[in-house]
Amino acid sequence: MRLDAFRVGRHLMKRPQSVLLNHAFSSTRRDKAGYVLLGAGAAAVISLFISIQHIQADMQVLSMDRANLSRPSVTRLKSSIKETVGKSEEITAVKAAMGELSRPWEVLFTTLENVQISQVTLLSVEPIPKQKRLRISAAAADFNSMLEYVSALGRQPILKDVFLLEHEYGSDGSPTPIRFVVEAIWLI
Repeated sequence: MRLDAFRVGRHLMKRPQSVLLNHAFSSTRRDKAGYVLLGAGAAAVISLFISIQHIQADMQVLSMDRANLSRPSVTRLKSSIKETVGKSEEITAVKAAMGELSRPWEVLFTTLENVQISQVTLLSVEPIPKQKRLRISAAAADFNSMLEYVSALGRQPILKDVFLLEHEYGSDGSPTPIRFVVEAIWLI
């Protein structure tokens, strides 16, 4: 039976096929793709080596920086103390400015506008915030108008300890011969 299967199998193949096997290296045939891959691999190895060198140099610099940061230096401490003092002074100044801005200025201006003496002209208002004082400069036509203005300021509920700080008579012939300065404590 084996013989019949062999004969039948032989008849099925109409043309014999051949296979060529060559295991020997041929010196005449050079593989260009192999050389290209070899060159690309060599370039990759060289670039990798250079990258590793750069990374190692960066690591050395970072380790030196870490060592410098871990031990405090005297100059760094002095500069940080100066910076802290400077910043705290700035913060104090900003808080003072914010305190001044938050004062009820409208109440003060309304109060000063309500104190109207016909012979007195208001020249300037100067707040002294640290002492909670207010300095008012004005001009009056006569001595009695000046005193009436000072007493009217003293009757205002937001002002306390109103007093005449200084006064002088004008000699230049102006229509307001008396210039004076009033100081008071601002209660708000």
